[in-house]
This record gives sequence, C-alpha cells and structure tokens, in this order.
Amino acid sequence: MLYAIVPIKQLGLVKSRFADTLLPAERRILALTMLEDVLQALVQRPAIDGIGVIGHDQEVFDLADRYCVDSIRDQAGNLNGALTQATQQYAARGAAAVLVLPADVPQVTPDEIALVVAAWQHTRQMVIVASHDGGTGALLLAPPLVIPFHFGRQSAARHRAAAEQRGVPVRQLIAAGLAHDLDSAADAGLLPFANRFTRTQHLLAGWKIHQQTVVDSRSQ
Repeated sequence: MLYAIVPIKQLGLVKSRFADTLLPAERRILALTMLEDVLQALVQRPAIDGIGVIGHDQEVFDLADRYCVDSIRDQAGNLNGALTQATQQYAARGAAAVLVLPADVPQVTPDEIALVVAAWQHTRQMVIVASHDGGTGALLLAPPLVIPFHFGRQSAARHRAAAEQRGVPVRQLIAAGLAHDLDSAADAGLLPFANRFTRTQHLLAGWKIHQQTVVDSRSQ
C-alpha cells in the first residue's frame, strides 16, 4: 500500500517571504489555495491508497474533509518531526511506501504524481524530485521509514546523502510542476504564465502579483 502525506505549516506562519507583498490574511488564503491544488492532483491518482494532511489549523482539516482525506494533527511542532509522525501512523497501517508532497507545489499534475509512483519498483528504494532551489518537490520512501526526513534548505542533496549512507537505491526524476515550489513573490510572478491554470494561478493573477514583482525588481 502507498500513502501520500502533505504537510502544511501553521497558517499564521506560512509564506513569511511574502510579508512585503501580501497581508497575513492573504498569505493564509494563498497557503490553503495551494494545498487545494495539491489535493486535487492527488485524489485523481487511484494508485494511492490513502492521503493524509498533517498540520495545525481547523481550516486545513476542513479542507481535508472536503477531499475525503485524513486529517492528522501535528504533535511534533516541526516539519521533519511531523512527517515522521504521519509516516509512523501509516507504517502501522501496513504501508509499503509513503509519498511526501509539500503543500506549496500547486503546479503538480496527476500525471507527474503517476510518474513518481511508477518509478517505485523495489521494496527498498527512494524516489525524489528536486525543486528548482535545491529543495525536495516530492519524496517517495519504501519502506516508509527507510531514511530520516531532511526537509529544509538544500534538502534534495541531504535526502540523497542519507539514502546513499544506508545503501538505499535512489531514482531521481524531473517534473516541472513538482520542481516549482512557491516560496516567494518572485516565484509567484511566474505562475500566471505557466501552462497549467490552477486555483493558485487564478488567485495570484487576480492579485496582480506578477506586476508587483516587476515593479519591486525595477526599484532595487
């Protein structure tokens, strides 16, 4: 069995790099909109046996309920601890593997998720998609706790190193939607012109984030 886990920070703390561009309430809306895009892509993949969202906020859990996926309350208080918590829960259910997707990859497509799942071919393996800034856009682990989680700056390299240290075969893939996480207004400025029109793109286009980003860059 394969379970997918989507972690999301406490909404009051999300997307602090947008502080000069968006109000706190707008950052909450953006985080929830991106999460919905990710869930929409995940629920279209029947090869995934279960999906869980781990976070802190009732708004997050309400959204999870709308998509009929698990809500897991974060007891760890940090991203890697939360992922370990959720992974242990699914391992106890008999999961053969877990797939972690960050909540800020709104351009991910169902086909890209299928590509990652199809690359899982061994009982002991890691499949990874690096993000454009060296982070991790997707991580599939078989078995679920085969390596510790190392999400954060340059996490793709740290995940690969952890796998190599433990002799875990690694398959690295390229997928545009998973590689483009949305961390800053500069990232957001690219989305209205991407090929796939998502809820997040619609939201940012309405807020004219691209125009704000151009103005900000010219003033520097």
